[in-house]
Amino acid sequence: KYANDIGIPPRHQEICYKCLCESKTYEMLSQEMGLSRGRIYQIIKKCENEINEYCGYLEIRDTGLSSDYEYLLSDSERPIFNSFFRDQLPYTRIANIYKVRPERVKQIIRRCILKIDGEIGDKAAHNRQVGERLRALRKNRHLTLEQYALKMGISPRTARRYEHGQSRLPDRLVKAVSAFFEVTPLFILEGKNKS
Repeated sequence: KYANDIGIPPRHQEICYKCLCESKTYEMLSQEMGLSRGRIYQIIKKCENEINEYCGYLEIRDTGLSSDYEYLLSDSERPIFNSFFRDQLPYTRIANIYKVRPERVKQIIRRCILKIDGEIGDKAAHNRQVGERLRALRKNRHLTLEQYALKMGISPRTARRYEHGQSRLPDRLVKAVSAFFEVTPLFILEGKNKS
């Protein structure tokens, strides 16, 4: 099913089908298709990689997370990105709409995902740094996680998520935490200007 969606050539689909579904060996396929065993192997590996990558993108699409990061994309990337993630069109259909090859659609989607992954990675690293500062401030005051959470009006589980960088500290808590620990909000967020 996915082979058509991502534009794998029919001959390559046939080779993959015969290998995976009919259990034909590379030697048998080499003789039947008139290609070297090495070339048969390359075709099958490329198809597997493209289908695995596509399935990964489908999982990302199903989370809805990607739409939060549209602002990172260029004007030329955004329509193709939206066609795949929002409109849920396969590569081949997108290629027909925008008059490009499916390979070009794959490249653009891959580039968009890399941009989004980079942004998510940056945010996760920032959240961990904020969490490390929160934990250090709490321990300097000799507070348990439960005591600190009670004073901030949050659950210990939520406080733990902030300290481990698993969640972003909301603005209202940045102000409350900075006031409680008598530091600046900038120190909480960036580690600068402690007082």
